[in-house]
Amino acid sequence: MLSEIPFIPNSVSHKELSSLFPKAIKELSVTPQSQGICPKEIPFRDILGEWFDTSTKLLEKLNCNNSIVVDNLSPQQAMALGALKVHLSIALQAKNKVEEE
Repeated sequence: MLSEIPFIPNSVSHKELSSLFPKAIKELSVTPQSQGICPKEIPFRDILGEWFDTSTKLLEKLNCNNSIVVDNLSPQQAMALGALKVHLSIALQAKNKVEEE
């Protein structure tokens, strides 16, 4: 069963990411309906909206520079929170970009 899970690298270079982009665009053109897959009970856009709201609230908390959040953390934990902030910001920007087009 574990062999079915694809390997996910810890990092991806810009070059590797750029090479994956054209394939991702082609995959986006395939809709679940065109493959005969029925949509789930909760529409994807609803789930995405809930994720967006939760992520925005979390990012606002992290951006407050609240000493209660940071004071009891090790340097590695503080760096991990910084990375989380960056990833959330990028993910929120990506979600907004998807809705623009």
